[in-house]
Amino acid sequence: MANRIKGVTDSWIDDGKNGYISGLDAKEFADKIKIALGIEPAVFNRKRKEVMALCSAGIIDRQYFDLIKKTVGKNG
Repeated sequence: MANRIKGVTDSWIDDGKNGYISGLDAKEFADKIKIALGIEPAVFNRKRKEVMALCSAGIIDRQYFDLIKKTVGKNG
């Protein structure tokens, strides 16, 4: 469940499949939370694994470190 942020939440949430995206309306948000309670945990787990494979802290740290090494190597 997340508010709609184009290019962000719609990248990770398949609306109606592994979660719901809501506008900035409290009733809509609450209604979608209730509906989301019916999503099977296995669906969340599959998406969680997919997201973690792309952007876990370790992966992002490695990308930053590689960028720093590349930058230092070019300038030093």
